[in-house]
Amino acid sequence: TFRETLPLGVRRGYYGTYSIASDTLLTVRVAGRDYALHRITMAMTRDGQAQDSYFYLAVVGGEYVKVRITQPPGKFPVARADAFVQAVLADVVRKT
Repeated sequence: TFRETLPLGVRRGYYGTYSIASDTLLTVRVAGRDYALHRITMAMTRDGQAQDSYFYLAVVGGEYVKVRITQPPGKFPVARADAFVQAVLADVVRKT
């Protein structure tokens, strides 16, 4: 339902325009187990400035893990964001 909340963010002034570049379901292996990881990549404007934003959602041990990375375009490539989120998941899995 995340995609459905995007127009609300515009109405509330959290960001200006946006466009979804990709909506992907990934499978990542963490600590010998596969986890589904939902990633939405979008281009957006905030205060008139262009930004790339990546939203990730996974379920670990019955709990939601959400990560959002928003940076100027090209500063944080999606491959780097994926690796960062996988490291976060590994840490969360270790602590569950």
